[in-house]
Amino acid sequence: LKYNIDTEKSVKNFRRKIIDIEECEQIYVALLKEQGYSPSRIVPILVNYFKISEEEAWTFSKNYHAKEAALEATN
Repeated sequence: LKYNIDTEKSVKNFRRKIIDIEECEQIYVALLKEQGYSPSRIVPILVNYFKISEEEAWTFSKNYHAKEAALEATN
């Protein structure tokens, strides 16, 4: 595998996305559980804070709730 600048940028972007997902989940949980916000109130916050599309924010929300439901089902 040859080194090139595009590969380095791709790896950095991938790492940043992982960090963003973890931070996004922390913010989402804090707003949802601690502040009692509904997903429809949280999505615009995620859009503005992370500079993502509304569709991406809704996808994150749906994935979060699906993961939580799966965890509850196993308990």
